Amino acid sequence: MSTNIFDLTGKVVVITGAAGGIGMAICRQLGSSGATIVMSDIDEVGLDRSKKELESKGITCKTYKSNTSVESDVIDLFKFVSKEFGAPDILVNNAAQGIHTPPQDTSLDEWNRVLGTSLTGYFLNAREFSKLVLAAKKPAAIVNISSIAGSSAIGRGNFAYSTAKGGVNQFTKELAIEWAKSGIRVNAIQP
Repeated sequence: MSTNIFDLTGKVVVITGAAGGIGMAICRQLGSSGATIVMSDIDEVGLDRSKKELESKGITCKTYKSNTSVESDVIDLFKFVSKEFGAPDILVNNAAQGIHTPPQDTSLDEWNRVLGTSLTGYFLNAREFSKLVLAAKKPAAIVNISSIAGSSAIGRGNFAYSTAKGGVNQFTKELAIEWAKSGIRVNAIQP
């Protein structure tokens, strides 16, 4: 029995961008609350390092190398989750990519890379997560990690990143409305 505020014993949580930073902090907290963690990231070395740390603290976790902006990677991630655990309980969309390039100097490749990871990747993960949850007819939750940059312009070449995070905020509202009747809560956090 967990002594934490949250008791997530028996819950399966998929976390993107989990190999470091905010993603790893989320893994630590939710894992210490009893959840089984599925860590997804493109950084395989970081995933291995993070898995060792979590396991040393008694946290059950699996890793899966996945690029959130590549549809086939995300589909394969959720096939893996389904095979290992059935329908997961929580998705934390955390993977993000930013640049510090003024708008006039931002290339289309940079724009597409930032929006691909920081917005399209959220859509792909939420879509595949929802397919499993809706088929299982179980309540679930999605937490999208946004940013204050999504609500307030911050400048400093964060044009593409801020635009993506603004999209995450509206994306969150739309999914919350779409899936409320199905028992899927959708929220965003703006660090």
